[in-house]
Amino acid sequence: MKKLLNLFKCENKKEVLSISLAPKVITEESEKEKIKPYLDSLIKAINTKDVNNIAITGSYGSGKSTILKTFQEEYKSYFRFLNVSLASFNKINNESSKDSEKLERLLEISILQQIIYSVSPNKIPNSHFKRILNIPLWRKRIIAFLITLWVLCLLLFWKNNYIEIVNPNNWSIYKNLEWIGIIISIITFIGFSFLSYKIIDLFRNSKISRVSIQGEIELNNNENEDKSIFNQYLDEIIYFFQKTKYNILIIEDLDRFENTNIFTKLREINILLNNSNLIKEKISFIYAISDDFFTDKKERVKFFEYMIPIIPFINYSNAEEQLKKLIKDSGLEENIFSDDFISDITPFIDDIDMRLLVNIFQEFLVYKDIVGKINPVNEQLFAIITYKNIAPEDFNKLGSRQGKLFSLLNDKDKYVRNFIEEIDKEISKKEKYIENYIERISIEYPKNIEELKIIYLSHIFKEISSYESNDFQEALSDFDDVISKENIKYHYRDYYSRSEGKYSFNFSEIEKQVNPNLSYEERKELIQNKQNDEVKRIKDEIQELQRQKKAIKNWNLKEIFKEDVVDINDYIPLRTEQEGSIVNRLLRNLITQGYINENYIDYISLFHEGTISQKDKAFEVKVKSREMSEFNYKLEKVEGVVKKIGEKYFERKEIFNFDILDFLLVNQSIYNSKYKLFIKLLCNESETSLRFINEYIAQREDKKDFLTALLKEWPGLCEYIFEKSNYSMNEKYELFEQILLCVEDIKEFLQIQGKDLIKKLVENDVLYLYHYAPENKFTFEGQVDNLLDLLKPKIKKIERLNGKDEYFYERIYYKNFYQITEENIIIFLQKSDKENIRASFDIANYTTISESRCNHLIEYINSNIQEYITEVYLKLPNTQQEDEYKFKELLKNENLDQEIKVQIIEKVETSMSELKDLKSLPIKKALLENKRVLPTWENIEDYYKSCENSLEKELINFLNNNDVYSALSNEKINASYKDLESDILVCNDISDEAYHKIIESIESVYKELDFKDLSENKVDYLLEACKLSMSENNYYTLRMSFPNKHIILVENYFDSFLESIDNFEVDEEDVSLILNSKKISIEQKLTYIFEIEEEFILKDNSISKKIAELIISKSYKIDFPYEVIESLYQNIVKEEDKIKLIILYNKDIDNEEMKELVGGIGQEYEKLFLPKRRPCFQDTEDNEALLKILYDRELIKKYKKEKNKIRAVAFYQ
Repeated sequence: MKKLLNLFKCENKKEVLSISLAPKVITEESEKEKIKPYLDSLIKAINTKDVNNIAITGSYGSGKSTILKTFQEEYKSYFRFLNVSLASFNKINNESSKDSEKLERLLEISILQQIIYSVSPNKIPNSHFKRILNIPLWRKRIIAFLITLWVLCLLLFWKNNYIEIVNPNNWSIYKNLEWIGIIISIITFIGFSFLSYKIIDLFRNSKISRVSIQGEIELNNNENEDKSIFNQYLDEIIYFFQKTKYNILIIEDLDRFENTNIFTKLREINILLNNSNLIKEKISFIYAISDDFFTDKKERVKFFEYMIPIIPFINYSNAEEQLKKLIKDSGLEENIFSDDFISDITPFIDDIDMRLLVNIFQEFLVYKDIVGKINPVNEQLFAIITYKNIAPEDFNKLGSRQGKLFSLLNDKDKYVRNFIEEIDKEISKKEKYIENYIERISIEYPKNIEELKIIYLSHIFKEISSYESNDFQEALSDFDDVISKENIKYHYRDYYSRSEGKYSFNFSEIEKQVNPNLSYEERKELIQNKQNDEVKRIKDEIQELQRQKKAIKNWNLKEIFKEDVVDINDYIPLRTEQEGSIVNRLLRNLITQGYINENYIDYISLFHEGTISQKDKAFEVKVKSREMSEFNYKLEKVEGVVKKIGEKYFERKEIFNFDILDFLLVNQSIYNSKYKLFIKLLCNESETSLRFINEYIAQREDKKDFLTALLKEWPGLCEYIFEKSNYSMNEKYELFEQILLCVEDIKEFLQIQGKDLIKKLVENDVLYLYHYAPENKFTFEGQVDNLLDLLKPKIKKIERLNGKDEYFYERIYYKNFYQITEENIIIFLQKSDKENIRASFDIANYTTISESRCNHLIEYINSNIQEYITEVYLKLPNTQQEDEYKFKELLKNENLDQEIKVQIIEKVETSMSELKDLKSLPIKKALLENKRVLPTWENIEDYYKSCENSLEKELINFLNNNDVYSALSNEKINASYKDLESDILVCNDISDEAYHKIIESIESVYKELDFKDLSENKVDYLLEACKLSMSENNYYTLRMSFPNKHIILVENYFDSFLESIDNFEVDEEDVSLILNSKKISIEQKLTYIFEIEEEFILKDNSISKKIAELIISKSYKIDFPYEVIESLYQNIVKEEDKIKLIILYNKDIDNEEMKELVGGIGQEYEKLFLPKRRPCFQDTEDNEALLKILYDRELIKKYKKEKNKIRAVAFYQ
């Protein structure tokens, strides 16, 4: 018995289920936050007065129990919770009233039992419900001892008459106390007291209904069988809550019985409990019920004071996240299911709830632990478990080879039968076509359509008696037009002339005469098909159809329904009834996605070893389930596996296994068909096939048989090995050697594997020719010789390996089997010229090569100059400093494209001294743009002339370079370059700096130059350099287009201006500018004043003022009328200047005018003409001269000097 019990003991007592169907307590803060509103609502409702009946409503599996469990855990220190849960797995419908009452009574009994039996009997000792007590052994022993002790004491008490001890009359302080008697008496009386208490307790709330002969007492528990249990035991309920202090009763699953009367009674119980004086605190009832329990909205609010709706934890929209959480909680790899699988399966589990999902997942874990070791196809296993839970009845029928799923999985041949028949008909049709075609083509002797046309024309022309030979040729060239019009022109001669005739015919009759069975168009099509190898094309199509047919037979259900070969609705219809619709939709999804297939038996049943081991069986299951295994998966009984797996599976990549290939290579004669299928599958160039070949070659030393097999079957073997594989280079060299050594005909080898591919291979890596085993030297070299002669490669990089490669090195060099590259050239140069030529090679590449002793190399490069320039020269890292002659030689080479020459110019730093040696304008342009030409006026003129006397952008940019215009400024331009010179002077695109320097080279002065559009700065430079003469054209161009610039021209040529002053129009501003010019001398200005119109002086105060200043500065009198003199006087500011002007023009002014002018000098001067005034003036020459003039004119009485002053005396009247 102990051994049996030990089977159920867990080795690790701490090990527990990570996932169960029981409601859980949410501990994660993120999850707890989601249910916090429910918890808050519960606590608020409980704390609210008069809210005693609270309902938590939600659909089945929505998480009501989880919320309640979490609530209890969170508030266990604040409340005492009592849980009552009832279960009914079958709904009760159409029940009679009697049955309903019976059900209510049973429910009440169940609720009462769960309440009473939820606590220890010790906590409710006065309860009527007596239960079997599990008394510990030690306690039984103590009770037995105490009873024995009491009985013994009772006997001693009566026998020794210890009753006298309790008699007060016998008590005396003089007697010794009999302690033994006292103790025995005490024990005796205690025992009697305890026995009396028990008897009273037994009969206190019971009635004796019957006493049996054996003395048994039966409690009257059936006194009121029709009475409500709650009413009958109301005291028990109140007593229970009084004693236990539970204040929250949680009732779950009561709604499953679809009985609302029980809620009424529970509500009444709650009211009684909360109104009882015996219970001091509030009692709350919480009910977990379904949303749809109360169909009448009035009933919902009648039973409960507060209702909390629960949003389901899980539904079709978040089932994916819940499943992923289960995976994570179980400790499985998070990627055990693909996201596609999870999203595919969860939407089809109708009416999904957390318990159902958890149960599916639990069953999956159990199956996985048992059969997953052999068949680790997790998604397929989970899919079949899901179906098992959704359609358990149909799943159970699988074991007896019955049911919907079994029929669906085993009728695969029926699904594709029609499709296969259609392909067979198409194949038969094409085969018949080939037979007819061969029969018809065999009698068709014309080799081409031209001969066929001649046959028909011959039949037409034989009806014409006379025609010329050219008529036949013309008709032949226009044959289609002739037969469409059904007439033909011809020429004939009579005795006197050449005439033209027309012959009409019926071409259909001609066709029947030539061939009664075939028309012209049919025969033409036959010939065209023959030329296009029609038979081969049709045979290829038949072969493709046969391949499709074979592939279709090997299709699994997923591929059948995916390819729309059959209509899935014919076998899994979308049924209208709800339950059938759920199953069918799920089944359609699982089948079409391949999650359930015909290999289902492998992962729902156990395997027993036989011809193959369990490990081999796992491989077989994977192959049939189309799941890849590791290529090096070790098989224990290879031959058994090969025998057990059918041929159709050897056309699938899942069969790939190193052990199987090794076995088939050795036993190909026995298993020839499977061997051929395996090798053919390897040659399909799929990613998996290539990876298998790659890993097999890497892990096997002997590859000869394998490579031989592949070469026979796979034309693309070399392409894979040398271009697509991940072999190391040494492995590739070794494989190349092995392949080349086993090839008998190099030419045939190149045709099969691809001449271009092998050529590219050798060109890219010459080491393929150098790596071989010493023992294979002569054979390998002979093969390579033939290979090189056929390929004529252009090897990218020559290698020299310590003399071993000398043979191939010489052959490559003298036969020009190499590309023109920098590395290859330097190798040949270094071999020919032993000294170090690297430095010159890097900076003057072409010059270095041309001057080397490698004549064969020089000839090869010059013959392929374009390739050399593009592949080598232009890719050199350094700029080149070629010899100018070699540089010019490249630029004049006719075998080089113009674009290449331009790139050479950009690469080279050498400058051309003379552009005239080159004829190409684009080359000259590139030289200018890259500053590869010396800055001389001869080169500038040459390019200018090449551009048809035009200053092009590139020439202007060249002139704008600092070193260019600086060099040109030091050289005088040739006088004959007039057009160039004038174009430069009027070019605005030349920078100001360049323009300023360049005009230093120009000696010419221009009388006429169209510079009106020139910038102001450049005009300034022209005027500064005096390149514009004093011509009317220049003057007026400046005056009109460049304000005030004409004055600079006047300043430069003032004398010429005065000589021809009548030719130059001026205005007041011009006059003012000339008079204020700092470059024109005062003498010149005084000369010019004579030419100024008096009107300008009178109208323009600034002119008048300036003239006055000039005259006064030189005391130079110019004859002016008084009006002008007065104007000059009025515009003078200083008193002393006014005095000087009056003195200068004294003789031209009469007395009245004198008095007016002098009086206007200032306040003291005005007193000179007032009676009895004696003004005093500074003692200056001008004041003395003025007073003398006034005295001489008798305008003052007298004047005299007084202490550095001159006093004048006016007349008294």
